Amino acid sequence: MSRKKPNPPQPPVKDKPLRRERGLTPKTNNNNK
Repeated sequence: MSRKKPNPPQPPVKDKPLRRERGLTPKTNNNNK
C-alpha cells in the first residue's frame, strides 16, 4: 500500500496538462466539443 503513494499524485498531474494542452491532446478536444 505504501507503493501506491506515488500513484495518486500522478493522475492529478496528468489532468492539468491535458486541460491546458488542448492542442497537444486531440482526445481532450473531442470531449470538450
